[in-house]
Amino acid sequence: MHSGGYIATVICIATLELFLSQVGLFASQIVFAIVTGAFCLVLPESPRWLVSNGRNDEAEAVVIRLIGNLNNAAPETPEVRRVMTEMTEAEELETKDGAKNRLA
Repeated sequence: MHSGGYIATVICIATLELFLSQVGLFASQIVFAIVTGAFCLVLPESPRWLVSNGRNDEAEAVVIRLIGNLNNAAPETPEVRRVMTEMTEAEELETKDGAKNRLA
């Protein structure tokens, strides 16, 4: 007669542990999402994406910011010019014949 109570207690304890483990997994995912979101606010947009959307001046500023941290780059720096030229040429090749889809 008491075996039903014991079974119910075991099921409740097992379910509670399962619930707590799921809450722990959910909490760790939330922490990761918050950290990722914070990085998205700080990181600049991709210079390659900016070039593909015709925002070359902004792309150059991002390249200068990223390369400049290494060797005080300026717009006239050969390395900045090389990177911008490569991105522009790649964009021209990818949009050749009016194709804008890079996966096609």
